[in-house]
Amino acid sequence: MEQIRIVLADDHPIYRSGLHAALDVEPDFNVIGEAGDLSQLIATVEQLQPDILLLDVILGNENSLRILDFLHEVAPRMRIVILTAFADRDIIITAIKSGVHGFIIKEAGRIEIAAAIRCVYQNKAYLDPRVTGIVFKFINNFICKHNQEARNTGDGEQLLKSEKLLSKREKEIFLLARRGLKNKEIATHLHISAHTVHNHLLNIYRKLGISNRHQLMMIANDHE
Repeated sequence: MEQIRIVLADDHPIYRSGLHAALDVEPDFNVIGEAGDLSQLIATVEQLQPDILLLDVILGNENSLRILDFLHEVAPRMRIVILTAFADRDIIITAIKSGVHGFIIKEAGRIEIAAAIRCVYQNKAYLDPRVTGIVFKFINNFICKHNQEARNTGDGEQLLKSEKLLSKREKEIFLLARRGLKNKEIATHLHISAHTVHNHLLNIYRKLGISNRHQLMMIANDHE
């Protein structure tokens, strides 16, 4: 059986020891090293070249995220999974931007942690279900902000051109949706089916380069 070589990095010896024991139960896991601070972490990773690094955000009162780029350099084949108690948006986004492959909250059990390790080892990404809402909200806000900024730059002209591509019916639905009407209300107002409204909205989203009604509401509308 192929062994997944793992290094644990956490500054709480009791938690680290318990996690080590829990992972040893898995027949395809081999915990080859541990680290409790940044200097130990760098030396251990550089020497052992593990497949997976389970890394806490704080090691010995220092932020481990600041050395992620260096860790990628000294162990380019290693994949990093953050295992932390902090479900903080800035920490999650910083970790993802820094190239981690997985993010797990410490309240996860052995089975979930093991599943995350195997997922990441197979060159996939793993995001703890407890933080997916935070990530989706960040992405949605980013898209909305980008669209709003586009209105004040050269991209805004392109967005206006996109709006002009809307058919007469799509413009009607666009304006009603902008007023906050739901699909059934729009359908009643225009004497068409809710299914037809839904299909028109999908076309509107595609033409405007957006993906949902919330983003549509953020668009300044010159037709009003």
